Amino acid sequence: MKLAFTGTCKGMSENQKKQLINRLETFQKLGYEFEWHHGCCVGADVEFDGIVRHFKSSGYLHPSNIHKTTIDCFELEDVLYLSLPPIVRNHIMVDVSDTLIAAPDSDTEKLRSGTWATVRYARKKGINIFILER
Repeated sequence: MKLAFTGTCKGMSENQKKQLINRLETFQKLGYEFEWHHGCCVGADVEFDGIVRHFKSSGYLHPSNIHKTTIDCFELEDVLYLSLPPIVRNHIMVDVSDTLIAAPDSDTEKLRSGTWATVRYARKKGINIFILER
C-alpha cells in the first residue's frame, strides 16, 4: 500500500490523531505493508510523522519550497524528494500513492485550503481517500 498524508498546518485534533492511529493499526492487522508520503509541513504532517514511525513502514518526504512552513523530519532510512511548490508536491504525493489520508481543519470542504485541494485532486485520480473528522 502506498499511502499519502495531507493535513492542516494548524495540527490535528485529538480525535483525528485517534482515527489515524486506528486506521494505521487496521492496515497493519490486515497485513498491509505500507510506504507513506507527506509534505514535511508544520502542523499535521509533523504529527503524522511522529505517529507513523511506530509502524513498520517506509518514509518518503516531499518538502515544500516555502521554507518557513517546512520542517526537517528526515531520517536516514527515508527517501527525500526535491523541494517543490506545495500544489505540485501534493499532486506528486497523490500520483505515487493508492490511498490518501487527510486531516483538514474543517469537516466542511472549502476552497483556498491545500488539504482540501489535495483531496479534490485525489478524487479526480480515483484513489482511496480517508478523511479524518475533527
